[in-house]
This record gives sequence, C-alpha cells and structure tokens, in this order.
Amino acid sequence: MENSKNKIAELTVMVGGLFSATLLTLVVIPALYSFFSKQHLTQ
Repeated sequence: MENSKNKIAELTVMVGGLFSATLLTLVVIPALYSFFSKQHLTQ
C-alpha cells in the first residue's frame, strides 16, 4: 500500500512538471519574447 502512495506522488510530480514545462514553452516564453521585441523596436 505504501509503495502505491509513493508512485501516485511521483506521478503527480511528473505530470505537474510536464504541464508546467509545456505551458512555459508554448505561452510564457513567446509572450516575453514578443513583449521585449516590441519594446526594443520602439526605442
């Protein structure tokens, strides 16, 4: 029983890490690039 609890916790961490890395790659980094790119062009 204890082993299955550890696997569930490990799976939760892995899924959370994959989700946050995907979100960072597809949303946050392009948004920051776009923001700083436009800011650089106006100066």
